[in-house]
Amino acid sequence: MEQWIGLLAAAVVVGVFFLAVLRDVQKRHAEDGARTLDASSMRAYRSLPVLRPDRQ
Repeated sequence: MEQWIGLLAAAVVVGVFFLAVLRDVQKRHAEDGARTLDASSMRAYRSLPVLRPDRQ
């Protein structure tokens, strides 16, 4: 039973660490400014058949 408690505690620690990293990445991305595709970039993206499996 003690092993399960230890495993559960380790899983909680890993989960909290993962959430902290995720929030940090989101915060840094927001500081850089959201990068959005303009119309010409979107047209270029749509013309790439490798990125669009429906065109293969």
